[in-house]
Amino acid sequence: MEEFKTKINANKLLVTIADSKFELFKANESIQFSFYSGDLHLKEVTSSILINSNNKIIPLFPYIEEKSEIRPIIVPFENQIGSGKNIVIKCMFKGDIDGDFIQIPCSMDFNFYSSFKFPLNTSKMYHFLSIQIKIDFIPQDLSDVRIYGFSPLYAKNMGHLKLFPDFNTFNPRNISFYSNGWQSWSINRLLKYDDKWPSCPVKIGRINMENQDQKLSGRYQSEWHSVITDMSSDSALVMGFITLKDQFSRILMDPIEEDGSVSWLCAYSQTDSIPILQLNSGLLKSEVLMLVLVNNPESYDVLAHICHFGGINEKIRPSPVVKSGWCSWYYYYTKVKELDIISNLEYFKKNKNLPIGLIQLDDGYQTWISDWGVDNNTFNEKFPHGLKWLVQKIHKAGFKAGLWVAPFFIADKSQLLSNHPDWILKNQDAKLINTAYNWGHKNYAMDLSQDEAIQHLNSLSQVIGHEWEFDFLKIDFIYASEALGAIYKNPNYSRAQILRRGVQAIRDGLGENKILLGCGAPLGPCVGLVDVMRIGTDTAAKWSPQEILFTKIGKLAMPSLKATLRSTIQRSYMHNTWFYNDPDCVVVRENRSKLTIDEILLQLTVFGLSGGQVLISDDENLVSKDRLKLLNKILPPGSSSPLDSTNSMPIPLNIFKESIPTIYSRTVETKFGERYLTSLINWTKKNVSRTITLKKMIRYDDVSKLEPEQKFIIFDFWNEKSVGIYSIDEIIEEIIIPPRGCRYFSIIPIPLHVNTRPIFLSSTIHILQGYLEIKNIKENQQNIQIFLDLPGVHSGDLYFYLPNSCNLQSETNSIKMIETNIGAIAKVHSFLSEEQIVELSFN
Repeated sequence: MEEFKTKINANKLLVTIADSKFELFKANESIQFSFYSGDLHLKEVTSSILINSNNKIIPLFPYIEEKSEIRPIIVPFENQIGSGKNIVIKCMFKGDIDGDFIQIPCSMDFNFYSSFKFPLNTSKMYHFLSIQIKIDFIPQDLSDVRIYGFSPLYAKNMGHLKLFPDFNTFNPRNISFYSNGWQSWSINRLLKYDDKWPSCPVKIGRINMENQDQKLSGRYQSEWHSVITDMSSDSALVMGFITLKDQFSRILMDPIEEDGSVSWLCAYSQTDSIPILQLNSGLLKSEVLMLVLVNNPESYDVLAHICHFGGINEKIRPSPVVKSGWCSWYYYYTKVKELDIISNLEYFKKNKNLPIGLIQLDDGYQTWISDWGVDNNTFNEKFPHGLKWLVQKIHKAGFKAGLWVAPFFIADKSQLLSNHPDWILKNQDAKLINTAYNWGHKNYAMDLSQDEAIQHLNSLSQVIGHEWEFDFLKIDFIYASEALGAIYKNPNYSRAQILRRGVQAIRDGLGENKILLGCGAPLGPCVGLVDVMRIGTDTAAKWSPQEILFTKIGKLAMPSLKATLRSTIQRSYMHNTWFYNDPDCVVVRENRSKLTIDEILLQLTVFGLSGGQVLISDDENLVSKDRLKLLNKILPPGSSSPLDSTNSMPIPLNIFKESIPTIYSRTVETKFGERYLTSLINWTKKNVSRTITLKKMIRYDDVSKLEPEQKFIIFDFWNEKSVGIYSIDEIIEEIIIPPRGCRYFSIIPIPLHVNTRPIFLSSTIHILQGYLEIKNIKENQQNIQIFLDLPGVHSGDLYFYLPNSCNLQSETNSIKMIETNIGAIAKVHSFLSEEQIVELSFN
C-alpha cells in the first residue's frame, strides 16, 4: 500500500506519494502551489477570487500574514470517491479594487488522493489533486463587492507547465486543448497552437450555444473540463470540476511559451457577479476542481473518471429501464398526426423483430409553443382524441409512452404569455429576451427565480406523468432560462442554480420512476436530475447541409448526421458517468433521405459502439427489409462503463491529436474471450487509403498488458471477411475507407500456445459481435455448445477461424466453409427468435 510522506518548514509544505508530489508554499507572502507526477509538472500557480468592478474582472490572491509560517491543517480523509490527505490552509484573499483595499477570509482546501473506491482500469495508478476555495466570513463593509467567480487554479504570466520529459525538444506548437461545449448542441473542438476558440457572430447564436460573457476570456476555452495534451509525447494535464450544480464552470488558456511558462491558465466557477452579501450557501465556495498529470495515451480514460467523480458527487441516476424506442420527429416533424403515431404503433405490435420499448411523440401536438394542454386538455386538430387516449393505446400495445415539451419557453402570442407576462425574462433595459426564433415566432424565456413559475413547471410535469400517464419526458431548449444578461426577479441565484431549480421542479412533478431526457441543455447542473441527456446537435437524413454557412462562418452545428456522429464520439466519456447518453435518433430509410449506404453504416457503427440510447425515427411501414435488418444490428443497445474492464467505454483513440477523431475503439469480453472492436472513419467525400499499426487501434491499457509475441486476426464486420494476421507493431497497408464511411473491425488475439481448436472471430447478429447475444458456451475436446439469446428477432452468422486444417461440423445450423488469405474460415448461420443452442463439433 502506497503511503504519504510529509515535510514542512516555515515556508513550504511537501506531500509525496509514489512519483507524485504536492507543494504548498509562500512566494512574497502569497500562497502558491505545485503538482508533480514523475517528469511532468504544473508548478508555481495560485488561486483567486474574481471581483467584477464596473465590468472589469480583478483577481484577489491568497496571502498569509507577513512573517507568518505555512501552517496548514493536514488530516486523512475519506469521501464517496476515495481517500488520501486533506490539506487546508486559512488565508486572506486580498487586492486593490478601484483604490479600495479588499480582503476576504477564506480557506484553500486540497484533497490529494491515494486510492479510490472503484477500479480506474488504467495502466497505472494516478494520484489526483482536488482544489476548492471556501469563504469563511464576509466582512459587512463589502456590501458593494460583486463576486464574478472563484478560480481554484489561476496563472497569469506565472507558473510553468511541463508535459514533455525533455525540454530541449519541447515545442509549444505540439500542445492541443480539448474544448467541451456548453450545452447539448454546442460543438466540441480540438484547438491547436494557431487556433482560437470561435464565437458565433450572431447574438441569438451566442445565447443558444455559448451563453458566456467575455469579461474573462482566453485564446482557448472549455466548459467544465479540458485536456491539455503534448501531441508528441501523449502526456497531458487533465482537469475538470467534480461538483456541478451551483455554478457554471470554465477553463481558459493561452498558448504555452517556448520554455513552458504559462501566460494564461484559469479554471473558474461562476457566481455571476452577485453581490457578496447576497450569496447563498451554494455560492460561498467554488465548485471543486480536480486535476491530474498523465504520462501516456490514456488521458481520455482519466477524463471519464473525472466526470464519474462529478456523477458520484451529484448522485448520477441509474440507467433507464427503457433504452430503445421510436420517435416521431425526424420523419414527421411538426406535421405529425395522431394517425401517424397509431400507424407506427401498429407496425411495432405486429413486427416484434425490432426490440423497442418506447413510442415517443415529439413536437407537433400542441396548439402553440408554451400551451401544452395541461390546463384544459386541448390540443391541435391533428390529435382529436387527446394525449391520455394516445397513452392508453400505447400502453395497451405493451410499450412505454413518451412526450416532448419545451418547458422553459414562453412563446410570443401564447396563452401562457397572456396569463403571465410577468414571468418573462428581461434584460437590464427591461426588454424581453428572445432566446430562439423557431416555429416562425419569437420564444422568450421563463424567469425560474420566481416560485410561481417553478410551481407551473411542477404542475406541468405532474399532469404529463400522472394524469396523462406518460413514462418518458423529453425537455428541450432548456438553455433558455439561463440567458446571459437576464435580470432575475430574485437576484440571489446563479444561472446554474436557475437551471437546476427548473429541472428539479420537473423531476419532482414527474416522479422518480419516470424517465427524464434533457435536450438543448447546459450539461453540468442537470447531472443527478435527468436520466438521459442529448450530447450532440440534432441529426438529419442528410450528411452535412450548409456546413460552410453554419459551421465555418456561423460557428454553429447545423442539424446533420455528421455533427451528430462527431459529438457522439467526442462525448462518449459522459455516458454512465454524468448520465445515459442520447446520441439522437437513428435514420435508415431510403425515402425522404439523402444518406448514402456508407453514411448509414457509419451511423450504425458509431451509435452501436457508443452504447447510448437508440431511438428510431422513420415511418417503419416504408422501410425496406434490408434496411431494417441493418438497423436490428444495434438493437438492443449494448451499454458500457469506464469502470468495467470487460466492457470498456468506447474511446476515440486520436481525439487529442485530430480535429475530428478517426479511430473509435471499444474493448469487450465475450464468452470466447477479449476482443477489440475498432472503427476507422473517413469524414471526407473521397476514398481514403490508411496505413496503420494495431497498436494505434487498441486502448493503451490493453496494449500495455499484451505479450510482445502476441498475434491477432483482424475481421471486417460489414464486409464479412478476414483482413489478415498481424502482430501489434506490424503495419497494415492500404486500408481503403469509403467516403463518409468506415471500416469496422474485430481484432482477436490468437492464443499463444499451439492451438487446433476453432477461434471465434465475430457474430454479425449484433454490432458488438458476440458480446450481447452469446450468453454462454460449453466446450470439451471436440464439441462446442453456444447459447444464443437476444430480444427481438435476429439473423446473422458466427465466424470461426480454423487453424491447422481443423474441420467444423454442425447438426443444428448450416455451415459454409470459406478459403481466405489466412486459411479456412467457417460461417455458421443462425436465425434467432428465441433462445438457441448452436452445436458444433470439430476434429
